[in-house]
Parts: sequence; structure tokens; C-alpha cells
Amino acid sequence: MNNLLNIKSFLKFLGQNKGYTIIDVFGLSVSLMFVILIAVYVERELNIDKQQVNYDRIVVVGNEEFLESAVPVSYWLEERYPEIEKVCPVITDQGKSRQIFYEDKKLTADLVYADSTFFDVFSFKVLDGDRDRLLEDPYGVVVSESFARKVFDGENPVGKSFRISDSTSVTVTGVMEDINRSVIRSCDIVVRIERMAEFNDSLAKNNPGNAGSCVGFLLLKPGTDLKSRTDDILAFFKERY
Repeated sequence: MNNLLNIKSFLKFLGQNKGYTIIDVFGLSVSLMFVILIAVYVERELNIDKQQVNYDRIVVVGNEEFLESAVPVSYWLEERYPEIEKVCPVITDQGKSRQIFYEDKKLTADLVYADSTFFDVFSFKVLDGDRDRLLEDPYGVVVSESFARKVFDGENPVGKSFRISDSTSVTVTGVMEDINRSVIRSCDIVVRIERMAEFNDSLAKNNPGNAGSCVGFLLLKPGTDLKSRTDDILAFFKERY
């Protein structure tokens, strides 16, 4: 009974002090909003790339300052260390807002340049095309679901060709689900990394000079740990890189 009287007294107090009530409700709402935003952010961060089947076997080449290296570094490591099953260097920051020409359409798209092993290392869902052969052709590309819908007006894009900028002609070999919750940023088109040299020669597969744009992903064999090789890898880099 006392609790009921206390609640009634409190509600009466709030009704008589509307300014105080508004401030209290507003403050509570803002606090709750921040709690929800922080919870959503933490949940997303803890689940980045958890959809990858090989999540616990994928590592990145880097140092204390940044996770980037020159394009050929991944291939050097693959040749030297048997613990590595496959490598997939990826360039994510050189393909922003590239001009795309398809029939009478001219638009912009975001590109990611990747090795042909991209769909072996990562488990992004393929909606159309042969997963094992998607990037087999150096001039083959995979487009995102949203890009395919926007450009090809509901038609099957597989087998259709378009141009990137004025020089590079490519053919669609598959459609993938839009990239989400990944360290690899969302993009419209995945292009073979060899094509990067047509836009920036310093990021060619045989050029070790540019260490600021490529992220070298390594897929380790099950049960192996490359961290034990850190000193040897560092000595190897000092010798060759």
C-alpha cells in the first residue's frame, strides 16, 4: 500500500513540475540512446568477418603501425613458408569512384582489386556464377548484388562486358552478396589485382616499391602458427624487402 502511495505521489510531483519531468525524460532518453549505440557498435566489432569459414586461419601481414605491404610480399611468403596454404593480396583504397561505361550508361563504382584466390580465402556468398572459376580470367570481374541491380536492369549480368575508365574492358563472371561486416570495405566490383597496374604501376604484382595500399591476407594451413616465425620473417624482409 505504501509503495502505491509513493508512486501516486511521485506521479503527482511530475505532473506539477513539468519542466523537471521533461528534463528528466530527455536525459534518460539520451542516455538510453547512447547505451543502445554502444551495444550495437560493440556487437558489430566483435562479429567482423565471423561469417568467414576460415576466420581463425586468416592472418594479415603488417607491423606495429599499419597492416599493409607491397603486392609481391604475400607471394614471397607463400613460396618461403609451407605453413601458408594460400595468399590473397587485396587493394581497397585505389578504386574509389571509378568511371564505368556500359552501353549508353556512364556511372561511378567502387572497386576492390584482389588475387584470383579471393573466393577461396573468403566466404562471401556468391549468388550467380561458378565460385571456383569466378576470377580465373584476368579480365573477369565479380559485381555486387546492388550494382548488378542498378546497372543491368534485372537482366543476368554474367557474360556481359563493360569498361572501367577508358582503357580496361572486363566481363562479369559472377554476382556476389554485398560485402558487409568485413575488414574489406563494401564495393561494387571485385577486379583481378593484375589490372591495378593499368592504373598505378607501383602496385603491380612484381613491384615491391609501394607498401601503402595493399593488404596481404594469408590463409594458414590448419593447426599451424606463423607467429613462431616472426624473427625469421623479419630477417627475410630485411634481406629482400
